[in-house]
Amino acid sequence: MYTRIMAGLGSLVVCVLASVAVAANTTDFTRPYDVDTNTVVLYHVDNTATDEVGFHDGVLYGDAGYVPAKFGSGLGLDGSGDYMRAGNVHVDPSRDLSQGTVELWFKLDQAPPNFVLTGSGTEYGSYWDDGFFFGRHTGYSNNLVFMLWSGSWEVADTGMAPESLVGEWHHAAGTWGPAGLEVWLDGQVMGTNPYTGGLPNPSYQTMLIGTDAWTWATPGVIDEVRVSDVQRRLVPEPATLILAVMLGSLVLVLARRRR
Repeated sequence: MYTRIMAGLGSLVVCVLASVAVAANTTDFTRPYDVDTNTVVLYHVDNTATDEVGFHDGVLYGDAGYVPAKFGSGLGLDGSGDYMRAGNVHVDPSRDLSQGTVELWFKLDQAPPNFVLTGSGTEYGSYWDDGFFFGRHTGYSNNLVFMLWSGSWEVADTGMAPESLVGEWHHAAGTWGPAGLEVWLDGQVMGTNPYTGGLPNPSYQTMLIGTDAWTWATPGVIDEVRVSDVQRRLVPEPATLILAVMLGSLVLVLARRRR
């Protein structure tokens, strides 16, 4: 009987560990991030625009400053010419463009007709985006959207009007890769698009946080900004890993008692 129990537990542990391997790109978004091998840039924005990866420190413009935020401090924006410039984060060193994730925490003070949490393309005031876009673009939707430029915009729509998000902290993520285009809000996939072409322009000029090349500014606070070169899944807790550790510990305890 003991042998059968141990064999069963062993099989269960193997299955759970296999699930962990499949979910290796699953991220608990409820905590500040650490740098891993797929992190392109990471800005904790804790009274500094330092890139924790070490290659693309940000520069603040306008009246942008540091204010209390979701985790420590964040980027405070009044919605009028304030932003952070990061440069082209996919070069020096070059990173994979076939899949990726752009994510951040935000709290809106208000919801303008058009605004950008973060985007990539030409410089501020140059009026051309040709990378990614995360915000509201009323030419495509009245909702919060994540879009990639592929000669035209590929759109993943949350179905959520930004007005319903004002005054509260929310986590937002846009991903692209084998699963297509996905837009996440607070740990849930809210919209998809079958596009799998990746980020087509490796030579975009800069990533901007709090606005874009069209100067569509975001009034509010932005915190914990991360770009990755893998299509992540964003969940509240890594429950599968916790279960694997617990089961592994149980097997060890039973094995010791058998001896």
